[in-house]
Amino acid sequence: MKRIMKRVLPLVLAFMTIISVFSVQSVYAEGEELLFDKTSVMEDLTSSTINGQAFNPSNFPGSDAEDVTVINFAEYCYSVYADKLDNYGVYVYVYNPADRQISFASPENQITMRMSTSDYVKYGLKFLSKSTGPYENKFIKFKVELPEGLIKQKPFVNNNERLYEISEIELMCIGSNNATSFEVGSKYTYSGYSKGYGPDANSESTLSCSMSGLVTLPLEVKSTFYRTGETNGKSAYTQDSLHSVYFAVPNDYIEEFGEMYAVHATWLNATLKPMLAISNPEVYAEILPYLGVELSKDTSLDYNVIGAYKYRSGGLNPYNDRMEIGFNYNFWSDDYEADIYMMQYGWDIKCNPLYYMFPCSTENYVVQSETILKALRDTKTSFGSSYVKDRYSSAVFESVDKEITEVNLSRIDSMPLETKKLGNFTFNLSNAESEFKNVSCIQKVDYLTNQTFDCEKYYISESDYEDFKAYYEEKSSDNTIYLFRYMVSDYTSQMAMINKRNEDRTDFKEVGENAYFFQQVMNLDFDVIDVTFELDGVYTVIPVVMSPIDIIHDATPPPASAPKPNLTWLWIALGIAGTCLVCAIISVAVKNK
Repeated sequence: MKRIMKRVLPLVLAFMTIISVFSVQSVYAEGEELLFDKTSVMEDLTSSTINGQAFNPSNFPGSDAEDVTVINFAEYCYSVYADKLDNYGVYVYVYNPADRQISFASPENQITMRMSTSDYVKYGLKFLSKSTGPYENKFIKFKVELPEGLIKQKPFVNNNERLYEISEIELMCIGSNNATSFEVGSKYTYSGYSKGYGPDANSESTLSCSMSGLVTLPLEVKSTFYRTGETNGKSAYTQDSLHSVYFAVPNDYIEEFGEMYAVHATWLNATLKPMLAISNPEVYAEILPYLGVELSKDTSLDYNVIGAYKYRSGGLNPYNDRMEIGFNYNFWSDDYEADIYMMQYGWDIKCNPLYYMFPCSTENYVVQSETILKALRDTKTSFGSSYVKDRYSSAVFESVDKEITEVNLSRIDSMPLETKKLGNFTFNLSNAESEFKNVSCIQKVDYLTNQTFDCEKYYISESDYEDFKAYYEEKSSDNTIYLFRYMVSDYTSQMAMINKRNEDRTDFKEVGENAYFFQQVMNLDFDVIDVTFELDGVYTVIPVVMSPIDIIHDATPPPASAPKPNLTWLWIALGIAGTCLVCAIISVAVKNK
């Protein structure tokens, strides 16, 4: 318990006093034509008392070593009358001592708080004003963007006391990839009413506020993933990908509140367009200038890349009992008929343009997540004018969810993993051997032995193991390490065949199979909102302080059992089709004589 008390006591000692409410609130409550949104931050603060003293900006000298701090939280015009709640609002006053360059209009500026008995929720922060002159950018006023009608649905109506528990604010700083979290850890209790808003419309203002500390849990969150190495049955190239994060919880919390029972988290799902991993340096260098370029049959690029294909019944195809979806890049078709023929055989996902290609080692063909994420961060300046989260080009995404995903998963919940084991020449998935694994959403990491055992026990990728082990060894002496599994997505990976035209562009030759296409789901702004601990049947919810992170996983090659591209039958078929076409032309010519 010592660690918790060290963080909370300074807040309690500093703020367990009644702090005065802005005197302007009563004034503006009477004159509804004057909106509190339009008052300046310095006007409001000058009218306030903070920690028992009248506000004076000279008491806030500022330091590069200081973090952003919430110095006041104001409630405006709360009423017992539902028809007057339209004037209600809450406002946040921020002190920015290090003069961080905040992107004031960013939708990533948010506050996490719980109002009375509701859950912890992230609300947007609308920028209203900032200080100027000698205190340029030091003081900032935001309004909390509460959803329309929220208060009328909550148990605030006719309550004489309103409790706001604020864990953190998140602000987007210019040049940052994600918003930065700043701990607040404060409870604001408002009671009474502004003049004209209480039970007696003629009474003077009775509004007052007290402030105290709030226990929060700062987390440093790391991501990992797990793939079974076999198909999930949707195709011979699609695997279940288990999304996980891990973090350290100080043992003081566990001693006081018990083991971690549940995790409340949010994120936005976004599916990336197919990407290419390739180990041939010559081909990589040739294709590189064409990334993001729309290709046509007249493009001078002499390489193409063919991924998986789908089989159809009958015809010249020797494997006629299953269907697959194929990726292709720069497939050459000289006429419409040939193009239709190719689409019938499965290369119906044209990667045109191909936005990303990554070099990989022939040792394991893995592309590290850090490499992919770094490349994605460059897309804002590389590939277009519309953006996702104002930091990635929308061109590189196949789809982006319209709504945030929100979960509150407990240790009794599980994530299902499906495996269908295929032989190297088994193409009928309906006859494959199926296996399901239910993986607990929350798992405590109690010990590590060796890489093979640990990766299977904790469902983490071998490529993440060294980082996972280092984190465990650094943190486990006075913390408990937990894994949190929050979703399973489809990961598609197709071994690809590289081909090159000859000099007169009449034929081709196979360069090799040392490449693969991959496609995966990315989690944007993953954020843990709060965690629940359980001790002897008592459940305690503690809000979390963490900066949101974008999660992308390593690219890994196809399952070992996935069929490899074999284009011989196709070239034979196209050759026969071409011969037939020539014969038809000759026949027509002879008849015309």
